[in-house]
Amino acid sequence: LLVEQDLHEKNIRKTLNLGHTFGHGIEWVYHIPHGLAVMWGIGILFILEERQDLLAKWRTYIELLGLKTVEATWVKSPWRQEDILFTMSKDKKNLEDGQVDLIVVKSVGSVTFEKRHWQTIINKLDGHKEAVLALSLT
Repeated sequence: LLVEQDLHEKNIRKTLNLGHTFGHGIEWVYHIPHGLAVMWGIGILFILEERQDLLAKWRTYIELLGLKTVEATWVKSPWRQEDILFTMSKDKKNLEDGQVDLIVVKSVGSVTFEKRHWQTIINKLDGHKEAVLALSLT
């Protein structure tokens, strides 16, 4: 139904892309299933947005889904930020002016679509690297 309402992902259907920008990079670099990669992408987005409240809810839902013991791929192999960012830059949400279109959660049920410069994303990843590396659920 949502797809029928917005065939070209210009409005409400874009909300389904939450976590996908980071998720696609993680999926291709680490060769993990799409759903798990998007799950990690959502967690990373909440970290970068400094939304500890949403990160706590994310962890609760992950536990309810029975994924509490899933270990982040980068726990046993290097964090490959440059490769992830390169793959992300090829994503359909990448814009021509050096920005990417991200879904940002304002509150449960309320999101905005915000353009972010790649350098801002890189700076945030660098500044929150420890939190990203510690994201594993185990």
